[in-house]
Amino acid sequence: MSTPVSAELRPYGGSDPEKYKVKITLAIEPGQPIYGDLSPADRQTVLEAAIAGIRAALPDLQVPATITTQDVTTA
Repeated sequence: MSTPVSAELRPYGGSDPEKYKVKITLAIEPGQPIYGDLSPADRQTVLEAAIAGIRAALPDLQVPATITTQDVTTA
């Protein structure tokens, strides 16, 4: 099973995505094990909402984003 763990955004103007203005990294780290963790679907929802909020805050820039997942296996 893949679990979303982080997202990265690199807002830029113009036509060259390599000339980004800032790199924004969002990470979801587990809390105390006794309280459990967010489900993979909840993690995805949180990251997508954060990306949407950042894009809305920067309407004059292009804001490509990637979400990184981590494979989780249980024995």
